[in-house]
Amino acid sequence: MKLTVKDMVLCALFAALISIGALGSIPLPGGIPFSIQPLLAMLAGAVLGSKRGAISMTLYMFMGVVGLPVFSNGAGGFGYILAPSFGYIIGFIFCAYVTGLIVEKSRANNSKVGMVIAPFAGLMVDYIIGVPYLYMIFNLVMGKAIDVNTALVYGFYPFILLDLLKAALVVVVIFGLLPRLERQGILA
Repeated sequence: MKLTVKDMVLCALFAALISIGALGSIPLPGGIPFSIQPLLAMLAGAVLGSKRGAISMTLYMFMGVVGLPVFSNGAGGFGYILAPSFGYIIGFIFCAYVTGLIVEKSRANNSKVGMVIAPFAGLMVDYIIGVPYLYMIFNLVMGKAIDVNTALVYGFYPFILLDLLKAALVVVVIFGLLPRLERQGILA
C-alpha cells in the first residue's frame, strides 16, 4: 500500500487524537485506565479504513514505546510493554483494522448490518487481545497470581457497558459523517 501525503496526515492525526485521549485517562485498580481511546481506535478504522486505521494505531504504539509520553497519564517508554494495559494498546491496532475492514466490505456490498456490526467487532478484538495480555502480565511478569475471572474484573467488566456505548457512537459516525467526508474529498 502506497501512502499519499493526505494518508500520512490522516494517520498522524488519529495517532495524535488517541494520544490526547490517553491524557484524560482515569486509573482503576488492576492497571487498566478508563479512557476514550477505544472510541478513537474504532473511529480510526471506520474513518480511515482497515490499513490506514491500523497504521495510525501502530504509529501511536510506536511513539509511546520509543519514549514519548503518549500512554495513559503521560507514560511512555519501552518498559511500558510490561504494563497490564499494553495489550489493549496492541489491540487498538487490530480493533482499527477489523472495524475498517468490515466497514469497507459492508459499504462495497451496501450492507447496513455490517456497518452496524463493525465497531462492535473491533471492540471485541481489543478485549480478546487485552484481557489475556493483562492476565499474562500479572501472572508471569508481576508475579501476582490471578485467575481468569479476576482478569475480567480488572480488564472487562468495568468497561464493557461504556465501551458498547462508544461503539454505538461510532455507528452514528459511520452513517452520518463518512458520506459527508467522502463527498468533500477528505476520504478516498
